[in-house]
This record gives sequence, C-alpha cells and structure tokens, in this order.
Amino acid sequence: MKEAIASIFVFGWIDLLNPVSVSMVMLLLPLVRQRWHVLLYIGGAYVAYSIASIAIYFGVDKYLSALYRQMLVQHPFGMSVCKVAIGLIALAGCLFMIRFLWRSIQEKRELNMEKMLMIKSVAPWFIVALSFGSTWSNMFGAIAMFAYIGVLMQNSIHIATAIWLIPLFCLFSVVPTMTVYLLSTRVTGERFQKIMGYIRKGMTAFCLYSIPILLGIVSWWGLSSGIPGIL
Repeated sequence: MKEAIASIFVFGWIDLLNPVSVSMVMLLLPLVRQRWHVLLYIGGAYVAYSIASIAIYFGVDKYLSALYRQMLVQHPFGMSVCKVAIGLIALAGCLFMIRFLWRSIQEKRELNMEKMLMIKSVAPWFIVALSFGSTWSNMFGAIAMFAYIGVLMQNSIHIATAIWLIPLFCLFSVVPTMTVYLLSTRVTGERFQKIMGYIRKGMTAFCLYSIPILLGIVSWWGLSSGIPGIL
C-alpha cells in the first residue's frame, strides 16, 4: 500500500510532461465564449483520463486485444482491406501536412491555429466532447499511467482501493492545464499576452509538426500489415 501511494508522486510528476492537454487549453483560451468554459475542458479531460485508466486497470484493453485477434482470424481479408484503407488515408493526410508545412516555411507564414481553423468561438458542449476525444486518443502515450497501473497490480492492490488511487494519480495531469488557466485569469497586460503568444506559437508548431509523424506511423502500420493479407 505504501509503495502504491509513493508511486503516485513518482509517476505523477512524469505525467505532468504532456504537451497535448496544455496545447488544447492554449488553443481554447481565445476561442471560448466565457473564460471559465476552459474549466469544462480541464474537468472533462480529468474525468475521461480517470475512466480510461480504471478501465485499463480492469483489463478492458485485454478484451479489445482479444476481439481484434478474433477478427483477424475470422475475417482476415476484410481486416487487411481496412488496414490498407486506413494506411492510404493516413498517407494522404501525411503528404498534405508536409506540403502545408513546407509552403508555410517557404512563404514564412505564421503557424496560427486559430486562423487555420477559422473558428471564432466554441460552444460548451463541443469543449466537453473535445476533452473526452483528445484525452482518449492520447491514452497510448500515457506511459506514466501504464507504469502506475503496473505497480498497483504488482502489489495486488484491492479493487476498491485502486478505484480511488487511480483518480488521485490522474490529478497530476490537471496541474499543467490549471496553471495555464490560472495564469490567464490572474495575470493581465501586454507582457502576459506576449508570453502567452510565445507559448501558443511553440505549442502550435509542436502539434503541427507532430501530425505528419503520427500519420506516417499509422500509414506504415496499415500498409505494411494490410497489403500482405490482400496479396
């Protein structure tokens, strides 16, 4: 039990290093109708992260893996076609992003997410949906969370105890986003706007340059594993 609680702080600090959630908050700040709406994203992301972590602890990922393997055995050709389709779509998206970024570099255009999305404001319901969608899509990169669940299983922590320990661990993921939100409400003036501008620019560039890399990986997986099944 002591090791499980101590590990919260050990792996929790690692979990702070998640640029995706911070990037989303930076993106939402100038788009929300009211500033407190950003809390809907932060709260939604925390709930989504906790639910997914508890589900993984109970082995939902193992059931999904078993279902995936079963589909490969029962419908090998259809699964191969789906993989190739996913690979081709990802490849098209990857090439589009590379072309877009290359043109931006040549024309020295500023990478501004708000202007590219052409969105002036976002509704609260969309913010909540975005919080769940972005969090769940980013779960594969939650290395610290998987490591912490491994500690819980290794120490044979009772299920009832794990249900409150995991949400406690997930609180660390809220720290970076809440820090950005509190800074935006407490600090004002030209200096703060300048700092936020630099951070937003850096986060935007990080996200945009990461997209073709991720799409390239998905494309390679889909085509390399799907084409042999069709042939």
